[in-house]
Amino acid sequence: MRIFIIAILSLAFLGACKSKKNIVAEKRVDIITLKTDTLLVLKGDAINRKSWKHFSSRMGIDYIAGDGQEMSGTISVRMRNDSIIWFSVSVAMGIQVAKGIITHDSLLMLDLYHKEYVRASIKDLSTMLGANVSLRQLQNIILANPVFDTLYYQKDSQSGGWYVQQPPLANLLFTGRSGNIDSSVVAESGQMRQLKSVYEGEMSAGSYSIPEQMRLTAFGDKNTVRLFVTFTNPSDAVIPSYPFSIPAGYTRKE
Repeated sequence: MRIFIIAILSLAFLGACKSKKNIVAEKRVDIITLKTDTLLVLKGDAINRKSWKHFSSRMGIDYIAGDGQEMSGTISVRMRNDSIIWFSVSVAMGIQVAKGIITHDSLLMLDLYHKEYVRASIKDLSTMLGANVSLRQLQNIILANPVFDTLYYQKDSQSGGWYVQQPPLANLLFTGRSGNIDSSVVAESGQMRQLKSVYEGEMSAGSYSIPEQMRLTAFGDKNTVRLFVTFTNPSDAVIPSYPFSIPAGYTRKE
C-alpha cells in the first residue's frame, strides 16, 4: 500500500532520498478459499476494538515498489472517525510537497511542487490499495482495528485466526494474547488483489493505543507495493480544523 497511494507519489516528484529500511517481503495469504462452514460458530470474538473519535500523528514512511523504486518521507495525518482523513506529505528537510483529504466518496490532493491537483473517487483509490475498502475501513487499518468493526469475527479452525466475510470482501486477522491485532489481510472475492497489514509494538494515543510500527503490503494483479510506517506523537485530542482548498492557478492532473 502506498499510504494514501496518490499522495506518496508526490515523493517521487522531488526525487526523495532512498529508503534505508530493510522492508520485510510479506507473502500473499490465501483467504479466499476459506469457507464459513469450516468456522467454529461463536457468540462473540476476543478482538480488542479501539473506541475513538479523533486521531493525529506523524508517520515516517519507507516505500518500495515491485519495480525496485524506493522512497522515504513523512506524512502528517489527522482523522475524524467515519468522516475524514487529512494528510500532508513532506520530504527531506521538512519540505511540504503535497497535502490532501479523503472523504466518503473522494480523494483530493494538491501537488505543491508542480501546482497541480488530483481528484479521484474512493473506488479509484481502493483499486490502488489492493482492496475495495471504504473510508471507515481504511481508518481501521491505520489504527489496527478490525476492518469490519461492526461485525463479529469467527475463529477459523484451520489457521487459528479470526475471519469474517462481507461480500465482496473477506478479512482474516490474527491477535496476540491481549486481543490486539498482530496482522490483518483483506481480499476481494474473485480477485488476486490483496492488502496485508502487520503491526508491531504498542504506544498510547491518549484514550486508546496504536501500534508503534506498521508494515503494509498491497498485492496487485501485476505489481506489489510495500510500505513501512513508524508513528510519532500520536494523539486523540479533538481536531478543530482540516484546512484544505485548491488555490487559484492550480491545474487538474489526470
